[in-house]
Amino acid sequence: MRLFILFAGWFALFAISCKTTYTGIEYTYTSDVEKIIKRALETLKESPIAPEKEGTVFVKMMYCGGTTSMVFNFYENVPKPIQKQISQSNRYLVIDKMKIPILFDLDDGNALVRALGVNHGILGGYLLEFDARGNQTISEMVN
Repeated sequence: MRLFILFAGWFALFAISCKTTYTGIEYTYTSDVEKIIKRALETLKESPIAPEKEGTVFVKMMYCGGTTSMVFNFYENVPKPIQKQISQSNRYLVIDKMKIPILFDLDDGNALVRALGVNHGILGGYLLEFDARGNQTISEMVN
């Protein structure tokens, strides 16, 4: 019994310390790729889809065949159900200490995108693609 109480106490302490130190999953890239991402964010912030007030950026990420695709958009430009999914994300792209919420193509929340229509705001934005070596392959605004 004494061993059980000791084990239970240790487990509770461990669980509490894990909970208080958890900050989410942070994704970072090499400095060369970071420069490409920074240019994309600058272009996005100057684009016609930028909100009048400073908006909150998020990114939808996809991986396929060694290519990383990122679609940057503003939280304010997507439907409420998608905004909720973004606000609940615990994954972030970290660029210069700025944490950008990430949605992945396979997230449960993207079932909402399919239900609301394929191009319901989340697919538009600034598309950035690069290969496994960090070479930019696409960088442009998309609808």
